[in-house]
Amino acid sequence: MTFEFHLPENISGDNLLPASLYSILAAFSFGSATVFGKRILKSASFRTALYLRYLLTSCIMFVIVAFTCGFGDFFVATPKNWLIFIIIALTTGSGAILLYYFGLRYITAKVATMCELCFPISSVIFDYLINGNVLSPVQVASAGLMILSIIRISRLN
Repeated sequence: MTFEFHLPENISGDNLLPASLYSILAAFSFGSATVFGKRILKSASFRTALYLRYLLTSCIMFVIVAFTCGFGDFFVATPKNWLIFIIIALTTGSGAILLYYFGLRYITAKVATMCELCFPISSVIFDYLINGNVLSPVQVASAGLMILSIIRISRLN
């Protein structure tokens, strides 16, 4: 959807491949966390599900940072960087995910899936309304496919 029918340009020294692999890992992790979170909510509180998600994510990130030698980056971050990180973590991070798990307890997996599929569509709508960016035909077709998926999921028993 991002690159349409064009291959991305690979510039020498570019981090395109690692960034792409991390994106795939993030998408897989988010989907897995939703499935496991829904399962945990059958026998535990939404707070427990949230803590388990953070614990598992912290362990995974520790391994990634250890293998990429990224611990030095902690010392490069400025106090302003840490302040921004904390604001994001407490608002759109922890606050949003806490509400997400609270609500996930009361809805079906089908509804949760439909809501998650609406996320990229709403991003596109806001990008158009705020920034005036218009989708290409390929991106419109991709958004249409997502909407069709939402409709098909909603009709499943």
